[in-house]
Amino acid sequence: MAAEKLTQDADLTSLVRIMEECPYPIVRLNAEGKVLYSNSAVSRPNGLIDPATGELDAATVEAAIEAYKANISARQNFEIGQSILTVHFNPVTEYGYVNLFARDITEHALARKKLEDAAKFPNENPNPVVRIERDLKILLANQPAHDLPGLIYPGPPARLQGELAQVAEKAVLSGERQEYLLEDDKCAFLFNIVPIQGENYLNIYGREVSAERDAKQALVKANADLEKRVADRTASVRLLQNIVLAANSAETFEAALQTALHEICMFAGWPVGHAYVIDEIDGIKVPVPTGIWHISKGAGMASLRRATENQRFGDPSDLPGWVASRGQVRWIEDLANEKDFPRLEFTKEAGLVSGMAFPVTLHDQIVGVLEFFSSETADPDMEIISSLNHIGTQLGSVAERKRAEAALAASQEEASIAHSHLSSAIEAMEQGLILYDKEDRFVLMNKKSTEIMAKLAGGVAPKVGQEFEDFLRGSRNPSRKFETEEDRQAWIQ
Repeated sequence: MAAEKLTQDADLTSLVRIMEECPYPIVRLNAEGKVLYSNSAVSRPNGLIDPATGELDAATVEAAIEAYKANISARQNFEIGQSILTVHFNPVTEYGYVNLFARDITEHALARKKLEDAAKFPNENPNPVVRIERDLKILLANQPAHDLPGLIYPGPPARLQGELAQVAEKAVLSGERQEYLLEDDKCAFLFNIVPIQGENYLNIYGREVSAERDAKQALVKANADLEKRVADRTASVRLLQNIVLAANSAETFEAALQTALHEICMFAGWPVGHAYVIDEIDGIKVPVPTGIWHISKGAGMASLRRATENQRFGDPSDLPGWVASRGQVRWIEDLANEKDFPRLEFTKEAGLVSGMAFPVTLHDQIVGVLEFFSSETADPDMEIISSLNHIGTQLGSVAERKRAEAALAASQEEASIAHSHLSSAIEAMEQGLILYDKEDRFVLMNKKSTEIMAKLAGGVAPKVGQEFEDFLRGSRNPSRKFETEEDRQAWIQ
């Protein structure tokens, strides 16, 4: 009996030692939750002891009592301190206790959470993500991919569709990464199709590039606008140069207007241009039509031309009258909207849609008006308007110069006539008459004085512009004889 008891004690000791050597917490609680037994692992940092209270975790005790009452084995996870434990509750009601077997699953739980988070990643990605087999069947597609029109054919089976499917097939055949841009007016997505080495699938990653596309388009448009502005400015400068050169060589102001009409119409693409000059009628300055036109199309122009040249001067509802009264450029995009426009029926007959006119100015005074018509709707162009203001000023200076030249020519003609009359009167005199300047040069002499002077000088007649002293020294037969050269020089002086 003693030997048998020793064997039993040894077995019991061995059993206790096994429980103590177990690295996982083991606890036995009675029906009221009182600890009957616990191994040392319970008190370890990752055990069942609450580090805040130093006692068995209250939630664990409560769950053990519930398991005992229900007499059902259960398992539950608990966060105790920084650890996560999974606890198995095994009630033994016939003996009045419940056994708790715990295991630290902190690393496992964290790893599982990472896997769960990674599994949620595609759906949390606001951009489309797709995984396809090599036959283009879809293995995985997040919600943004399903929501993007034109990307997935719902099936079954679900497949890529459109050009993206063709690009993906190219990636399958080549084994190389491909790119594809899917876009419409509202949005744009750039897709990278990536074959995965050693796997039987491809990953497709989409990224919205709408902002980048819009920015690029805006940059392209800005560059195009800048190039157009530079081209327009260059053309405007060339237009002004051409008009200045032509106007400076024009013989009349009207010729300068004709050149300006032609150059402006060619520059702006307007088929019709007409010039007015400002005249004063009954004390009022009004634009008067001229015969100066530029017409590059013939249909319907005869009626417009007659209506223009016969219109009432200075009508403020017409283009030239409005410009002359205000001294500003006027641009009419749609003549049909101008119900009071006097020549509307004639511009319609000629197929003209838009109109524009600007003043020719001289020292803030309007001396002319140039008007133009277009067969297409022409929106106001600030570059053209700016150029026309310079052209109007330049043509005004031409008018001033031509008027000054005309006045000078008239003055010279009057002087020439007066000189002719004076010369005739002097020639008719019976007495000799000589006019000298302050340097004693001959300026004017009549026939009688020329005869007298020639007789004095031995037949040598004086010349206009010759000094009197030179004339005396050049005489061949002076009227008196001198004893010495000194006497002759004294007589000359």
